[in-house]
Amino acid sequence: MKSNPQNTDEERILILAPTGRDAPLTARFLTEAGLAAQVCETAEDLRLKMLENAGLVFLTGEALTPETMAMLADNLRRQSPWSDVPLVVLTSGGGEDPADMETLALLGEIGNVTLVERPVRLTTLLSAVKSALRARSRQYEARDFLAAEARSKAALEES
Repeated sequence: MKSNPQNTDEERILILAPTGRDAPLTARFLTEAGLAAQVCETAEDLRLKMLENAGLVFLTGEALTPETMAMLADNLRRQSPWSDVPLVVLTSGGGEDPADMETLALLGEIGNVTLVERPVRLTTLLSAVKSALRARSRQYEARDFLAAEARSKAALEES
């Protein structure tokens, strides 16, 4: 049974982009593309919404403050074994700045990170997001399959 990305918390895109109009513009673009996008005003807002579930987290490089990094690392480490929430990070220099490289290396160790460099074509951004969501959907399919197998095994053992 495949979930409908537009209707589940498991498929929504959480956006944290504290600079200018990045977050509302990104949310509008993704919504117009038929994806469920929700702007997070703060790192704490993102943390709480991630606890409710998410298909993907979209961040700008400017959002990766030490506070946000610590929160993301904590949330990602607490994921279920079958879960791997993808992060799409919009960077200014493609992660070539040494500080950016260290930050992104840390995120990469604990999560599934895709870098998208500014300026970005909207089609490239949409492709990266959809690809990450497809991978996330396969994780849910694997979870559901394993749960069904476990139920089936338990039912056989009870018989």
